[in-house]
Amino acid sequence: MKELVRTADPVFLSWLLHRLGEQGIEAEVFGNHTAGAYPGIEGLESRVMVAEDDHQAAELILAEAPD
Repeated sequence: MKELVRTADPVFLSWLLHRLGEQGIEAEVFGNHTAGAYPGIEGLESRVMVAEDDHQAAELILAEAPD
């Protein structure tokens, strides 16, 4: 697995997981429970991980993320 992005934004995380799923890309979220339990603490971000084979396609989805 390879890290795609780190985020503390639950709305962005939900959007990204939905978009990845639409394209058939399975993602794992590491640290989500800790980040949610202690919001605002720097360094406690959720990490979205995807398979190495899917990483390039996942980066294209990430690039279309709304600002």
